[in-house]
Amino acid sequence: RLLVVVPGHGKASRAGVLRRSLNHIRAESQLAGIDSSCLVFGYNAELDAKAFALGHGCRVEVRLGGVFLGFLVDAAMSDTLRRTHPDFVLLLVDDIDVTPVRVPEFLNIMRRNKLDIASPTLGGTHRFFLGMQPWTLKRPGAVGRRVTFIEFQATFLTYKAFDVLRHIVMPELSRTWGYDLLLPAAFRAIVGRLPRMALIDTMVMIHTGPWKGSTTLDGRIALAEMTALLQHYHS
Repeated sequence: RLLVVVPGHGKASRAGVLRRSLNHIRAESQLAGIDSSCLVFGYNAELDAKAFALGHGCRVEVRLGGVFLGFLVDAAMSDTLRRTHPDFVLLLVDDIDVTPVRVPEFLNIMRRNKLDIASPTLGGTHRFFLGMQPWTLKRPGAVGRRVTFIEFQATFLTYKAFDVLRHIVMPELSRTWGYDLLLPAAFRAIVGRLPRMALIDTMVMIHTGPWKGSTTLDGRIALAEMTALLQHYHS
């Protein structure tokens, strides 16, 4: 089972990309016999909740003023997990185009390699973390590479890894940045080993929005929140 979670949508300019991605995931899942569902959190009243619910089979919850990973501790998130019992969760940012990603094959790669967290590599307008961009792999037959950090854009997690992520989210400290840095250590502390993480270079997601205008939260506020979060966990 696959659960797609969109942690924040509300800009009309991103609706087309998100619809294409959700349609692609649903179509590929149906062809492969994968039971998929989705949960979309909206952060303003402009979100056409009815259109998403009817057109994509998604549960839609509007939380005015909500921000990104703060949605993961919402009661609707807990309820959806209880109802769907997913094996994998896809955490999908709403301006990421995942239509180039072959979802059933991606999940098979995770199973074969016993990955806890994995992501396609990143193309398009985003230019922050170069390690997320596709690499030329030297080993014949390789489809990706093990890593110790994955930036949340379109991130596939096992249920166990997603549960760890939710466990460390503290919206009163940070709603956005810092959790991707904390997740490996938190996984080790809770599960007893480091997570197996990988970037799949043979599949590329596309960042479609403007790079520096891609966040719904002022960068200075996000940085201050991340600093508070890291200080809390490292104290």
